[in-house]
Amino acid sequence: MDDSEFIDDNGDSFIDIDEFDSDDDGADIEEPNDNNGDPTIPLSNIEGTPLDTIDEEDEGPIFGPQPKKTGRGTGILSIGQRIQGLYQLDRGDPVFKVIEDSGVSKASLYKIREKAIASGWVPGTPIEPRHVDDRPRSGRPRVSTYITAAILTILTRNSTTRGYSCRRIAQEVSSHLPGKQFVSASTVWRTLIAEGYGSYKRTVKPGLNQENKDKRLAWCIAHSIENGWDLEKWKTVIWTDETSVQLGSVRGKRRIWRKPDEAYHQHVVVERWKGFQEFMWWSAFSYDKKGPYYIWPKESDAVRKERERQQTIVLTNWNNARYHEDKALWELTKPMERMQLRSNKPGPKPKFRHTENGAYVLKDGKGGINWFRHQAEVLKPHLFPFAKKCKEGLPNPRKDTVVMEDGAAAHSSAYSDELYISWEVVRMLWPANSPDLNMIEPCWFYMKAETTKKGAITSDVELRAAWVKCWEELPQWRIQAWIERIIEHIKQVILLEGGNHYKEGRLKGELKRRVH
Repeated sequence: MDDSEFIDDNGDSFIDIDEFDSDDDGADIEEPNDNNGDPTIPLSNIEGTPLDTIDEEDEGPIFGPQPKKTGRGTGILSIGQRIQGLYQLDRGDPVFKVIEDSGVSKASLYKIREKAIASGWVPGTPIEPRHVDDRPRSGRPRVSTYITAAILTILTRNSTTRGYSCRRIAQEVSSHLPGKQFVSASTVWRTLIAEGYGSYKRTVKPGLNQENKDKRLAWCIAHSIENGWDLEKWKTVIWTDETSVQLGSVRGKRRIWRKPDEAYHQHVVVERWKGFQEFMWWSAFSYDKKGPYYIWPKESDAVRKERERQQTIVLTNWNNARYHEDKALWELTKPMERMQLRSNKPGPKPKFRHTENGAYVLKDGKGGINWFRHQAEVLKPHLFPFAKKCKEGLPNPRKDTVVMEDGAAAHSSAYSDELYISWEVVRMLWPANSPDLNMIEPCWFYMKAETTKKGAITSDVELRAAWVKCWEELPQWRIQAWIERIIEHIKQVILLEGGNHYKEGRLKGELKRRVH
């Protein structure tokens, strides 16, 4: 089952997470306007350790020109290099010799000569440093290394500070500066951009406890390429799952173009409604074939009661047919308790209760989907016939086709085991909270984006038709690309000892080549 809050991490859009207070909108998406607030106000109420990890012994001014590294290999010519090159060029040395000795390129030599003459140098006279030095440039002074380190220290302190706005970071840095010095929000923004930081939406991954990690690790080791699970074997797997589809929703946070005064224009406002409608979509595919789909029908109270009545009749007939067999098995496995030969316990003798020993019992799952409905509406009419087709059909018949299902109660029921055995289909249950290990999960993101790329659909009939059309037009090469991810995902999970903090998807470059 997919998580509607699970989002991919392409970093192509941004979402503000306002988890601090109403005055902070989170990480800035563009350079802030410093006129909106006074960055000199210290944040006395912000918790956190002082900037004791930064070396505050700054010999020079906090703001001002910073010394440059010059010389060969730095891309910046020193004064000595310029004087030497110009001197050799002036005395008539060959250009190649001047370049070799001074490290100054031919184009730079003649530019230095023009600059020196413009500065008052006369060819044939001594060269002074002022003749070849760069003129002072106008503009903002560079930010000191101390300020840069302070900004990065505050930003990377924890997950909360990662969402601070530039103004808030500027306030905290300013509160640690001596005297009346302060840092503006614009300085913070430019510094972060220069250091390679950008404004992205947060990466969301399912939470895992230690038990989840241990089960994920054991599953991945058992299905690693070292244990024979290469791509050819993964081609035998049928991937299945369900997802909920919401009416009127759009996949991802979409940006729009508007003017500053158009915030409430009817074309840019997204209306949120209570009691939204949805339907459950189920489908399956394998490497070679795209399988069936099924939309769980909506049930009125009358339909639900009639279904439950029919289920009761069927289960009663099943339980009556197996009553004597289950009782006989119970009597064989419980002789000591039944005859009280082990001990003389007080109280009545043990009695056979069919509901506790073999009888079919119904417990409704999420959305009223129990194992009975799952068998009657999905397994028998859709999944098992598709599994038989994958086993016997062309172009690549395989006898060991495996069905992948999650551990939902409707799927992992012991009653479903009996049905799988009767249909001669092998089942594989994947670990909990592991959408990264079910290769049909990327399909949900794709279909939700495809069906809403022209905007949200507000008609239930149109939404269902759009999903059916999208599934029927889904190319097989895209399915194959999703399935090819599993080998790399398993490697990453093993490397992280069951964790999931890695970028999903196939490898890039040469390693991305398809295997057919």
